[in-house]
Amino acid sequence: MFGLSFPKLLLLALVVAAVWYGFKHVQARQPAAARRVREPASSPDRAVTVTEDLVKCPVCATYVARAARACDRLDCPQARGAP
Repeated sequence: MFGLSFPKLLLLALVVAAVWYGFKHVQARQPAAARRVREPASSPDRAVTVTEDLVKCPVCATYVARAARACDRLDCPQARGAP
């Protein structure tokens, strides 16, 4: 009943090939933008993220930018120019 014969294997191979080429044909008709799921991370039009070093204030334990040199407190030692 379920014996494998050459005509059945040939028919199976033809069906698999037809489905394979059918999917390729449908995918080729779609625009490139619709096929693209996600842009790669190294895209040239991607915005560059700038990072900045932070230092911990010994008084209030908050982190402030190294260029700021002081937190908002008046008793901050960084405001007096200490490193």
